[in-house]
Amino acid sequence: MQRKVVLTLALVFCLATSAQAALSIVVGAHSYPQGTGVVVIPIMVTQSSGTDQLHGTDLSVQLGGTSSAVAAQGAAPPITYQGAEQFNNPSAGAGSPILSPSMWDQHPNTWNDSTIASGPNAGSPTIPGTNGYGGPGEEGTWFSGSLTFNDGNASHAANHIVTSNTGPNSVEVNLVVDLTGFVGTWPLFLLGAAAGPTDFVAPNGTFVTTAITDGSITVVPEPTSVVLGLFAAAGLGIVAIRKRRARRA
Repeated sequence: MQRKVVLTLALVFCLATSAQAALSIVVGAHSYPQGTGVVVIPIMVTQSSGTDQLHGTDLSVQLGGTSSAVAAQGAAPPITYQGAEQFNNPSAGAGSPILSPSMWDQHPNTWNDSTIASGPNAGSPTIPGTNGYGGPGEEGTWFSGSLTFNDGNASHAANHIVTSNTGPNSVEVNLVVDLTGFVGTWPLFLLGAAAGPTDFVAPNGTFVTTAITDGSITVVPEPTSVVLGLFAAAGLGIVAIRKRRARRA
């Protein structure tokens, strides 16, 4: 009898576990050649099992580290996202799509932008593509905010979407990065962003567990630039050797 109870409890636990989706985001390491201009990077949400109902998202994106971490590297490329027209064009009106095209297009929604907590732009909204990290040199570029569906009734289908691994229903956001004139590597955070981690909210207001792996963006120098740099280094080395020989003579 005891064994039967244990087996029954184990079965219930397994069913409950399989019904809960395991959401994950892998930001990825994105590499581009020098001379690349504007790129669009889709950030995908995947699930290993089950489904989850989602009512909204808290989205934080940061390109580049803290001021102390990248001060020697200089500014990071500006980052924004597709569907940000409402910020950059106020005349577009409140009905303008935010985070579009994406999984959030399925129902009317509202975006609330965060404000910068500290630094030169403290108190200002995090307008995509215009605000820096908020540190002394604003080396990192970032934005954050929250999106929720307009219908707050948990029993209504307009209050939630069901997660999917296919098509636009798996796109959290399409990032837009202007790499014009940049060379280097910058971390790309959705989990470790200074404004807090990206997460998802269920219709009942609870957070949906999501595993996020941060990534990076790299702009690789052209081979000619590398060769010229090596020649320059070799030339400096020859000059230094000649100066030493001249002193000895």
